[in-house]
Amino acid sequence: MLMDTLSKILGERADIELAAKIKKIILSFPDVRGAYDLILNNYGPDTFNGTVHIEVPDTYSASDLDELIREITVRVYYECNVIL
Repeated sequence: MLMDTLSKILGERADIELAAKIKKIILSFPDVRGAYDLILNNYGPDTFNGTVHIEVPDTYSASDLDELIREITVRVYYECNVIL
């Protein structure tokens, strides 16, 4: 029991299938050219927060990028229950 608790506190590898699903969703957006450095933090049963770097064209304006990030965040949350 102690080992399982320590493993969760110190950090353990995220589910590979969940990470692959999140990257697949992100890459499905037309202007996203890459998704890198996905980090998922587990804060309890089925509660994940995460970060990811995305690659987009350099012609994107700040407002376009903001809109894209919001769309990605909402879709990942509804499909994977992960807050990015």
